[in-house]
Amino acid sequence: MKRIALSILAFVPGVTAGILLLEPVFRSNTTLLPRGIAAPLPVDPPLTDRWYEVRYTDADIFYWQSGIILPPEEDLLEAVVHWRTDEFGFPNPAPVPAQVDLVVLGRSYAMGAQAEEPWPSLLRGRGYRVLNLSQTGAGIREKRDFLTRFGLPRNPKYAVIEIIPPKDILEFGPAAEPLVVQRAAFPFAQTALRRLFPLKAGGESSGYVYPLWLEWPGGGCDCVFYSGYLAALSLSREDWAASAEWAAYRNDLAGLIAVMRAAGVVPILLYVPTKETVYPPLVSDPASLAGATAAAGSWVLEDGVLRKTAAGTDPRIIQSNSIASAELIQDLGGELSVCVVDPTAAFTAAGRSGTDPFMRYDSHWSAAGHALTAGALAAAMDGGNCR
Repeated sequence: MKRIALSILAFVPGVTAGILLLEPVFRSNTTLLPRGIAAPLPVDPPLTDRWYEVRYTDADIFYWQSGIILPPEEDLLEAVVHWRTDEFGFPNPAPVPAQVDLVVLGRSYAMGAQAEEPWPSLLRGRGYRVLNLSQTGAGIREKRDFLTRFGLPRNPKYAVIEIIPPKDILEFGPAAEPLVVQRAAFPFAQTALRRLFPLKAGGESSGYVYPLWLEWPGGGCDCVFYSGYLAALSLSREDWAASAEWAAYRNDLAGLIAVMRAAGVVPILLYVPTKETVYPPLVSDPASLAGATAAAGSWVLEDGVLRKTAAGTDPRIIQSNSIASAELIQDLGGELSVCVVDPTAAFTAAGRSGTDPFMRYDSHWSAAGHALTAGALAAAMDGGNCR
């Protein structure tokens, strides 16, 4: 027993030291990290130039909630991505120009890791000199840091701030820097299990919620929603506005806008439409959303703080709150005299006509969605609406 105890005492420090040695390895080689782990930003190595495919089961929604999604009969191709990063690790062709017209401060939508041609690239094709400083997981404080370090030295005329309320407001809080290895155990285990037990196509099960067939006048959709975004629609405009999270985010956003204006940069707020804000309001029978809203959970305002619960939400409330956070951003734009671009109406019109602006199993935009967003931003800038 004594020998075993001594062996354990020697083994545990050795394993611990080995795990800690992985920290600098992960930080310097971010391609080794599984999905779901964010290294210190920017997360991509500089001067990357590679191609990869995005298929149905590569989707972020599949990654986080595969248990409620019926695997597709065919794992079809959705996008072929040419992924390039500049000398700083941001998603731009290298080298970064000395002068730019537009700086993009966003998260995954503007970053475009799932898109053949994301909207910043489409604006580049329209003649704009674009510096895309977007990174998955970048909050308002990281955006401000990126702007001052990389954006302002290049004298941009415009700066677009991408806003995704469920991510930017509900997850707003002080920046944390836990060890990468602390966050790696679950994703590594999940990745290993998926390789051992891959998703099987087809079949029927009462446990699946999606794809969910929804109908509206003149059309319909086999929709797959992201529960995190759907749950946010349980909040009314008054809930958002009364929360400590909104107050803190609004304060930091106003500070970022002040930095831009002091440098002579025109700020633009880009509100991000999601499937959850576009499709549920169209649905003729709210009851058809019940399975999705029950699986999503909800948020409540308690003592001025927003708290996540497992309780489902009445689908009619989801429908009525679909524009609540968009109204909040529009009102803020009016208060601060900042241009707000919201392509929701264009996304809704596309969905009604049968052109899906979203990826099939992913929360991100399809090629059509990126084109609509690029068009809305170009129209606002070219038309002189943002000044």
